[in-house]
Amino acid sequence: MTKKKPGIFSKIFTILSYILMAILVVIIVMTLIAKFNNKVPSVLGYSVLRISSGSMETTLPTGSYIVVKKTDPKDVKVGDIITFYSDDPTIYGMPNTHRVIGIKTGEDGKLIFQTKGDNNLVEDKYPPSEDALIGVFQTRLALVSVLSGAFGGNGTVVVIILAAVAIVCIWMAITMLRGKDDDEEEKDKKEVKENEEQPKITITEEDIQKYLEEKARAEEQKKQEESSAGSDTTKPDNE
Repeated sequence: MTKKKPGIFSKIFTILSYILMAILVVIIVMTLIAKFNNKVPSVLGYSVLRISSGSMETTLPTGSYIVVKKTDPKDVKVGDIITFYSDDPTIYGMPNTHRVIGIKTGEDGKLIFQTKGDNNLVEDKYPPSEDALIGVFQTRLALVSVLSGAFGGNGTVVVIILAAVAIVCIWMAITMLRGKDDDEEEKDKKEVKENEEQPKITITEEDIQKYLEEKARAEEQKKQEESSAGSDTTKPDNE
């Protein structure tokens, strides 16, 4: 009986799950650290930020969560939406997200991005340099935005909750796969045990030889009996 090795897929899935959970833990830790240090966390070059004003309405509504990707300043083009640390005294050092309407080179040779909010009438008075660039807008996170609204705009709580839900789902999947593998293994063990308990009949060459000899003797004896009976019926009557 060829027995299929159990648990291969489950083991691979478990390893991948551990990796995913480690990434989720890193995201949570970096998010918390960044929150306390007033910095934007980045994982594999990607950052998640919340739009806190209406300067980009209606492109990016207030309360929206967006994903920005760390990008080489030389690859930024006019028309891109970028996130940068602002030099505006009203929000100094805080991240700001506006559209690039022009690019020029400063006296120090570094790029300067002329920016403007889609909902603003004038461009920004304090254009960011390439050193202030955080990343280029990639997409909105609609689900996170909705959940954030339910939790009073606390994006950190949303990230932690989503990470916790993902971890629970992963462990449930692992448990189900392991249970299935255990059932299959138990079934295989039961079949093997039943086969072992059944009486085994082994026929050797000696047994075959004895069988043939006994069969030959029986046939010979039968022939002798038939021959003897035939002689009795043809015996002449001398009386």
